[in-house]
Amino acid sequence: MTKFTLTNHNIAMACREMEIFLGRSCGEKRDVEIPAQAIAIAVAINVILDFFAIAVDLFCLEAELTELAGELKMLDVDKLRKTRMDSA
Repeated sequence: MTKFTLTNHNIAMACREMEIFLGRSCGEKRDVEIPAQAIAIAVAINVILDFFAIAVDLFCLEAELTELAGELKMLDVDKLRKTRMDSA
């Protein structure tokens, strides 16, 4: 098994390698040049879709909680069904 020792030379070499790696991954600028209107439209669509996704998620959560409460006998299911029949 190879034995590694931590020396100033090893630390400096590792720092230099990290600078090269980070320079390649972060430092190179590649302009995509997306128009501002396209970004504004994408943000608006994201907000609208997120609004509907949250609404559906909350509806499903409420339905799941109601179903679990009924299974755990925490709700009077017969009374709820009777109330629903009376209102229809």
